[in-house]
Amino acid sequence: MAKASSSNSLRQPCSPPNSQSVIEEEPPMGSVEGEEEERKLYVAVPEKLKEGIELMLWVRQNTSTDRKIVILHVHRPPKLLPMMGAMVPVSKLGEEHVRICRQQERMMVEKSLDEYLVMCSKSKFRAEKLVFENDDVGSGIVELVASHGITMLVMGAASDRHFSRKMTSPKSKIAITVQQNAHSSCKIWFVCKGQLICTRDEATNEYSSLSSSDQLRSKSLPQMQHEHRNLVISPMPSLFGAPAAKSETCTDGSISSRSSQTSSDSNWLWPTDDFNSSNRAVSRHKDDDGDSSSGMVTSQQDFNNLQLSSTLHELEGGDFLRDVNVYHRLEQIQTEAENFKHEAYRETIRRQKAERNAIEVAWKAKASESQYAKELKQKRELQKMLEDEIKENERLTNDRDEMFRGLQEARAREAEMVSCAAENKHLLKELEDKLSEAKDNLEKLRAECEELKQARDIAIREAQNLHQMNGKSSSGDHEQVKFSVFSYSELQEATKNFDDSLKIGEGGYGSVYKGFLRHTTVAIKLLNSKGMQGQAEFRQEVEVLSNMRHPHLVALIGTCPEAWALIYEYLPQGSLDDRLTCKDKTDPLPWDVRIRIAAEICSALIFLQSNKPHGIVHGDLKPANILLDANFVSKLGDFGISRLLAQINATHTPCCNTNPKGTLVYMDPDFISSGDITLAADVYSFGIILLRLLTGKPALGIINQVQEAVNDEKLHSILDRSAGKWPYIQAKQLVQLALKCCNAIRKNRPSLDGEVWKVLDLIVKVNERGKLPPLSSSSVSQNNISIPSYFICPISQEIMRDPHIAEDGFTYEAEVIKKWFESGHNMSPMTNRQFQHHNLTPNHGLRSSIQEWLQKNA
Repeated sequence: MAKASSSNSLRQPCSPPNSQSVIEEEPPMGSVEGEEEERKLYVAVPEKLKEGIELMLWVRQNTSTDRKIVILHVHRPPKLLPMMGAMVPVSKLGEEHVRICRQQERMMVEKSLDEYLVMCSKSKFRAEKLVFENDDVGSGIVELVASHGITMLVMGAASDRHFSRKMTSPKSKIAITVQQNAHSSCKIWFVCKGQLICTRDEATNEYSSLSSSDQLRSKSLPQMQHEHRNLVISPMPSLFGAPAAKSETCTDGSISSRSSQTSSDSNWLWPTDDFNSSNRAVSRHKDDDGDSSSGMVTSQQDFNNLQLSSTLHELEGGDFLRDVNVYHRLEQIQTEAENFKHEAYRETIRRQKAERNAIEVAWKAKASESQYAKELKQKRELQKMLEDEIKENERLTNDRDEMFRGLQEARAREAEMVSCAAENKHLLKELEDKLSEAKDNLEKLRAECEELKQARDIAIREAQNLHQMNGKSSSGDHEQVKFSVFSYSELQEATKNFDDSLKIGEGGYGSVYKGFLRHTTVAIKLLNSKGMQGQAEFRQEVEVLSNMRHPHLVALIGTCPEAWALIYEYLPQGSLDDRLTCKDKTDPLPWDVRIRIAAEICSALIFLQSNKPHGIVHGDLKPANILLDANFVSKLGDFGISRLLAQINATHTPCCNTNPKGTLVYMDPDFISSGDITLAADVYSFGIILLRLLTGKPALGIINQVQEAVNDEKLHSILDRSAGKWPYIQAKQLVQLALKCCNAIRKNRPSLDGEVWKVLDLIVKVNERGKLPPLSSSSVSQNNISIPSYFICPISQEIMRDPHIAEDGFTYEAEVIKKWFESGHNMSPMTNRQFQHHNLTPNHGLRSSIQEWLQKNA
């Protein structure tokens, strides 16, 4: 019969959709239960609602709400199941694990299909769900159509992405399988993307045809036979043909249930692990006594054979008695079949109940295991927390004990300190008494010292008188400076027996120590007494410094003839060379301090050169012989190789012929070549020192470096940036002045008391005046006030007090531009063009603007 239906369905074409696509089928005549079954519309849907939403929308639009909808889904069990993070074939897993995984799958499918039911409920449709498990979805739908007597089915014709307006037949493999193999009594609507593609109409049922042939055959029988045959044949469609409203179909090793009265509105057909998807023939389940289903199949075959043979006998005119026997035989078979049917139903109910109980037990066991694991995890966490608390308590206990021990130690130290304080108080009392006694002794010593000084002065005056009487005075115009004479023991005491830690300098001449002599910090220069050079330097320095005093010459305090030692005032900032090289990581000198030092050295050299009757040339002028006091005031020292220059006549330059001594890079080239030293030798050395102050570079090769920078107009690149931002005009003037001083030709060098002093004195005064409030641009800049550029003097770089317009058209400070002219400058500092005249015009408008601006920002 199955083969016949399949071949019959293959011959049924798929008709195109008509204009009226609403599903309105008149149910066949029958019982109420059968009528309800006939009015059900089965909709084959995918698992996810988002994939079947178009199909459900079409059903909602084309179906009346009085028709009940059955959501039909065929579930394909996966061949691979998860196991420890990997996918493992089912055949390699245990039965319990497979059963639990399958149960989880079913729950997920149930949950997904509930969304369809919710959608139907919102659309006011009565709905239930039917889930079937099969390895092939198309075959599963075909089997459900056959086993459930489905007469109306809606399903997809193809996936939405394959939809085309020219589509007239199903395209998916599932739809084609259902179209070709579904029972011919089922009408199928194929839908794609909300559009009806085609319809497969139902054909005449096989069982209806069979009933008609039976009626034809019954016409040849007597009336009584005809009535008996109706009694025999009437249940047949229910037993072998279309299913009843309530039916159960069981297969060997599988359970299929269908009930429209279940509480969950869901029908499941779940096979067991040994399920065979191809074994779908209608058969009986094994009974409780262990009988196989062969008895039922045999009874059905006997019945069919008897029916066929009785029909043949009827046509041949057999006797009535034989028909009666056949009737009783058929009645017996029908009764037996009904018994088998009820027994199978009860067995199905028992089996389902057992399965539900087993599933419930499994889930309870799994829940218990999960709860046990959770409680075990909580127990371990609590144990860990308890251990941590114990450790924390132990740590706090140790900290407390340690703090207690520390407190005890602190109390013990406090007691010791109290005792020490009492002892120190007693010692302080004793020291105060001793200090008072020492002060008294000091006063006595001072008085004695004054008496000794008076005696010394008297002795010096007597000695001077003796020298004057003998005509041996060493100075004509200068009064000899008084200085003290110290003993060697005093020098030893002042220097802690010439301790190396007090040595502040050393050279070929000897060593210099820092000492504390007669309540004064001094510098003790201990000359090398073994050679004649040390003795000569001693006499020369005493002769020079004993006859003159100047603010920028190192003061000679005294001598020690027996040790060939000279005692000078102590200058704490060391030498200029130490500051230019930032010795001991000291801060670099600012540019204005450097310019002031240059002016101070220039004044000291002018003082030496103007000495009467003989000018003095230092001969060893270099940064190492320029010392700085606490306020960075410079003083020139080390006159050991200085010379007195005699004026031969008015037409000759004063000079002295001697062997060149000193530092080579600072020495006059003419002095090195000829041996004649003049006042210009110190001018050359001063020029080198001035270049070092400007650039901070070593003396060797400095002249060529600066000259190249000036020629390339890159003066800013050669200036020492560590000194701060140099005023460009002043820096340029100083560089040009220094290069003139370093001229290799002696007669081309400027005089110190002429051009050199005028430039330096002007720049120093401008800088000092620029620092006075309220016209100082630096003080205004510190207040973050922007100064107009035309308020600034181009030369001094400060706010102008008395602005005047020069011949070049630029405005300058009157005093500054006048000194510019007086110093011999005839070139404009702004245009580098020669002035035609030196006439100045007051700029009253700019002066008023400057005064108004200063008052506003005061």
